[in-house]
Amino acid sequence: MATDSAGSVSSPSSAAVIGAAVMAHPRRAAQAAELADGLGGWDPRVVTDPAPGAGPGALRTARAAWAAVAPDATHHVVLQDDVVPCREFAARVADAVRELPDAPLALYANWNSWNGAATRAAALQGAAWVPAVPGEWTPSLALVLPRADVDALLAAVPAEVTGPEPDDTVLARELGRRGRRVLIPVPHWVEHADGASLVGNDVYGPRHSACFADGTAEGPDPAGPVAAAPDVLVHLFKGRVQLVLAADTPAPRRASREGYLRAAGQEGRGRGRSARAVA
Repeated sequence: MATDSAGSVSSPSSAAVIGAAVMAHPRRAAQAAELADGLGGWDPRVVTDPAPGAGPGALRTARAAWAAVAPDATHHVVLQDDVVPCREFAARVADAVRELPDAPLALYANWNSWNGAATRAAALQGAAWVPAVPGEWTPSLALVLPRADVDALLAAVPAEVTGPEPDDTVLARELGRRGRRVLIPVPHWVEHADGASLVGNDVYGPRHSACFADGTAEGPDPAGPVAAAPDVLVHLFKGRVQLVLAADTPAPRRASREGYLRAAGQEGRGRGRSARAVA
């Protein structure tokens, strides 16, 4: 891809070239082809599971999709077959690569994940980007990696993947090992389509975006500010409120709502008074 409108953008040192791949299961071949057709300016490849009969294993398909990086690409986008891109998706990615040429960009976060909570906190700050929360998986439904990160990932993950480890966990480990900070746009640039999970993720309930760009009054701003990494996240999981404490610790830790209020000296505070304090 070589034109500005299709995703090739200028950086201070060289022209950026964005390539793309759609990772797919054979059962979703038509869905993947339709997604790829919508990204025609990038001429994306559809990469299907190399061993679909071997049971769930997103990592082997993801590894093949990252290996499909074009020889001249400076950035590679991998999308899963069940995402819905926002309007002007390719242009948004091109703008983001221009503004943040060295950053890994995860273009979605699950609404009930820690990163979903971080997205909501960043939206309240008026930020356009939020750093991914350390200690959680790297959202991998739509991910943009600079070429150096792609090469490092391929070197770290064997071509013949046999283990059951999820791709998002491997991405978090390998990017974290190299000190790479993943940024997530606020709002998100893809939505997770409805449909049954092929890898058993239905146990988590609906897996929608925390905030999808097409549902907001104002479009995303790739040039906007990056939120400060939050010290405390309010996280709702399976109907219970948890506090995720991310400040001054090697890894985030969970606390119950009651335990957090007790430690903060706020135990027994009335709901009305608490609501007024938050407001």
